[in-house]
Amino acid sequence: MHEFITAALIAAAIYCYWILCRKRSLEKRRVAARLLSELESKSDVPEARKDKAFDFYRLFSRWHALPMMTFLGFPFVIYGVLSGEMASHTAKKKPVEDDAMNASWQMYVARNPITTVICLTFMSTVIAIMTPFAVLMNKVRLIPAVADVVRNAYESSDRHRHSRPR
Repeated sequence: MHEFITAALIAAAIYCYWILCRKRSLEKRRVAARLLSELESKSDVPEARKDKAFDFYRLFSRWHALPMMTFLGFPFVIYGVLSGEMASHTAKKKPVEDDAMNASWQMYVARNPITTVICLTFMSTVIAIMTPFAVLMNKVRLIPAVADVVRNAYESSDRHRHSRPR
């Protein structure tokens, strides 16, 4: 009987936590919907950007969005880290759909905090493990040719030889 009561209390606690997360995410959902409707009413924004923001909202309305992005996207992150192509792209002007996409992300985090923590921890661990390899691989690519080393050594010795007082 004790196990049944314990299991029922744990199930009730999980259910209450689930309801709490859903209620907290409702305000974020309203903000995201308002920003998306404002984005839709703007005539100077291309349809492709509007579609990107709506797709982002639709994707992050589901619990499986971040796990799917984590497991499908980590090969791209590994490639980006190892190839050195993961540079930050800072735009001079913030795109208009960024606010709506950020609100969608905040909605997801408020609605699924445990999934968010697990997925971001996994991705951070992958990046932390791959970064030393990326540094080593970039160093290996940056090793000069033997001819360059010899040329620099001779130029260096010539400079030292001529700079000494006689």
